[in-house]
Amino acid sequence: MRPSDSVFLDRLQADSIRYVIPVYQRMYSWRESNCQQLWHDIIAVGESEGGQHFTGSIVWVQDGGVDGSGEITALLIDGQQRMTTLSLLLIALADYAKSNEGKAPDGSALEFKWKRILNNYLLHDEDCAAGDQRRYKLALSEEDNATFHSLIDELEDKSAVKVRTSNRISENYETMRSWVDAIEDPNVIWRGIRKLQVISVSLEQGKDNPQAIFESMNSTGKDLSAADLVRNYVLMGLPVKEQDRLYKNYWRPIERLLGGDAEDELFDEFLKDYLTVVCAPEPINYKDVYSIFKRRVISNDWRSVDDIEYLLDEMKRYAEYYSRIALGADANEKINRLFGNLARFGITVINPLLLEFCDATDAGRSRMSANDLAEVLSVSESYLVRRAVCDCATNSLNKFFSSVITKLQSLDEDISYKEAFIALLRIEDGTARRFPDDAEFRRTLETRNLYSFRKVMYLLNRLENSFHAKNNPVDFSTGQYSIEHIMPQNALAHEEWVDMLGGSEVAQEVHSELLHTLGNLTVTAYNSELSDGTLEEKKQRMDGGFDHDVISLSDDCKACEEWNRDTIETRAIRLANRAVEVWPEPSADAGLADQLGRKPKKVAGIGESVTLKILVDEGYVAVGARLFHDGDAGLVTAEVIDEGKIKIHNGEIFNSPSMAAIRCISLRTGTKHTQNGWSYWRIDIDGKPLLDEIRKRYREDKGFDSDMGDWASWHISFWEGFYEAAAELPGFCEAFGDLSERKPNRSYSCDLSSGTPHRHITLQVYTSKKNHGVACGEWFDNSDDYPKYLEDKPAIEAAVDAKGATWTWDTADANKKSRFPCLHKRFDVNDPAERAEAYDWMIEMAWAFRRIFG
Repeated sequence: MRPSDSVFLDRLQADSIRYVIPVYQRMYSWRESNCQQLWHDIIAVGESEGGQHFTGSIVWVQDGGVDGSGEITALLIDGQQRMTTLSLLLIALADYAKSNEGKAPDGSALEFKWKRILNNYLLHDEDCAAGDQRRYKLALSEEDNATFHSLIDELEDKSAVKVRTSNRISENYETMRSWVDAIEDPNVIWRGIRKLQVISVSLEQGKDNPQAIFESMNSTGKDLSAADLVRNYVLMGLPVKEQDRLYKNYWRPIERLLGGDAEDELFDEFLKDYLTVVCAPEPINYKDVYSIFKRRVISNDWRSVDDIEYLLDEMKRYAEYYSRIALGADANEKINRLFGNLARFGITVINPLLLEFCDATDAGRSRMSANDLAEVLSVSESYLVRRAVCDCATNSLNKFFSSVITKLQSLDEDISYKEAFIALLRIEDGTARRFPDDAEFRRTLETRNLYSFRKVMYLLNRLENSFHAKNNPVDFSTGQYSIEHIMPQNALAHEEWVDMLGGSEVAQEVHSELLHTLGNLTVTAYNSELSDGTLEEKKQRMDGGFDHDVISLSDDCKACEEWNRDTIETRAIRLANRAVEVWPEPSADAGLADQLGRKPKKVAGIGESVTLKILVDEGYVAVGARLFHDGDAGLVTAEVIDEGKIKIHNGEIFNSPSMAAIRCISLRTGTKHTQNGWSYWRIDIDGKPLLDEIRKRYREDKGFDSDMGDWASWHISFWEGFYEAAAELPGFCEAFGDLSERKPNRSYSCDLSSGTPHRHITLQVYTSKKNHGVACGEWFDNSDDYPKYLEDKPAIEAAVDAKGATWTWDTADANKKSRFPCLHKRFDVNDPAERAEAYDWMIEMAWAFRRIFG
């Protein structure tokens, strides 16, 4: 590797070098904002009296030897975005000089000439004909190249054929041409370009590792996507002829399948979901896509051209699946409609599972027919819609779907793939991953606030089209339609509505309870015309009144003479029943569900977590036992059912005391926060003990305390409660991992990932009289990182709402390897109410420390 300082224009002026963008590089992708930053830098240095401006690196490797004419073909490894953008600016400057006959706006001569720019910096061999790659100093890739070279040809000859296959090249050129026209003194641009410096790095074939150097040096300009990194990794090490062949036959077709734009975010989405399928059940995060892809290649020892071709062929096959899933490219009209429904619903965490379905239907596996595929897609939509309506937590679905993929891939040949999928969903009944049944779905639809439901337009659109012929659907997503409250939001301000709702004493209650529910909502293209008129006015207004509306959802309004509690609730029941038909509840084969979901009866061993199921299995809690909580929000009741599950008062079923408690609090107060269910529920037997007291008695009977020591047992109980409290908080598991799978923690401290090497977030609990409470801090394993954070101590303390906690900081010169800035807050952690508050505080501080120190 031979690095050297040089002026950018000198690199372009070198007669012997012609720069070529390898096929494995991304296409030109700078947006106007990237160009604008470079433009400002050029103007700033151009207006200064002296100085230079460093604009990054140009890394290239020579393609073969020097030919007979002394020409070197330099394959650009890094720097193509800057070199292309600056070349476009040079074309714009040259065109300005030519169009204005070498004159500045004030009539003075320009310091640059168009012919000199063309011959010195844009053309490599002016004797070559237009279209001959040797003619140009810089050769880009595919569509970019044709447009870029046509701009150069037009500069010389305005009658040259225009080629506009690359929108990005064309748009950025036109933008910079307009900037040149608008500047008072174009010479400033020329002076600035002449002061641009680069580090030119030439790599030696067979000695330097272009991939490693590329990864380490590409840190300026527009960030590389995962797709950019993967493409470079796959193709860079191959002979140039093989690069061209594999790019043409595989990579470029993959890009076209995914929409044609090589920098489209859809490609990165595809890579993540593709890896989720082929690496299942390993969960994949966006930030890990490239590293996991590399690991897969290395672990399979894929090095030869044949190996890489096999890999690209597999990726191409999954990209074809993905185009059907995300872009509506399925040839089967029914299946394409089902994929479209899922895409519009927008819960993309299911896409890896959809890829698995496509592969199972492929001729290579033939585990499902087209009809089977249509059925599992319909079941998948029902699963997602019902869960969203019933406000089921989504934080565990990524991991759950990955586990389902693994189980489906390992099915015996004699087991129905379709039936196995349905069974795998239904065996989760009673857990956070449950398939809400008809009763829960119908009840929630009839009663919840749907106006604030994020997917309400999708829900109403699918309901509306269930009344239409399939060849005549209505699309509510065009922007023409909006939600309409039949009973207006300000109905209580109008005497006609108050009377219709039952008078002043009843109207307030009806309005408060039913305003935003399904029974009172419809969709219209005439919201402003309907406004908040009376029911009769809404029905009869010529501009889109309900009497003139083609929306089937509004049929109830056309037929009714009054709108009150009865009509709203009756309509809600009708539409909820229709929703149950649109998104049906599937029936699973009981024997298959038992086979796939069978688990051995578990008895807690020393140091293991004690679940409610274990207490039921061991006879400490009876099936049918009544649970209750009598607090500020009133009496809340629940029932213990089979398998140690808990059914709360509205019929929902939960696998965890904490999940059940959190849901009950949410239903009563409308807010959702953490709650340790073991210290929330009491059991209706002698003494009305807390579930936590039953659990302690079980441990004592089994001799756990004597074997572990009282503190170990106490710590396990404390951290079990914390893990359960944190598990239901949206996003917590994604950030810190699924704490429910951790081994029992007997220590006074618990470590969480900070997302940064050599540091972690530490939570601690103290129970002595002098030092009782909990603490949260950032543990620095490497003391060298600590001093700079100590310098920012005032800013860090100001950025964290400590909720009355006390800061402590280790000094930089402390005689210890690690450092621990932390917050300590006093709680009586043996009191159930204060322990719940402590859990909330610890979770909030963990988030804060990750944000500040991460």
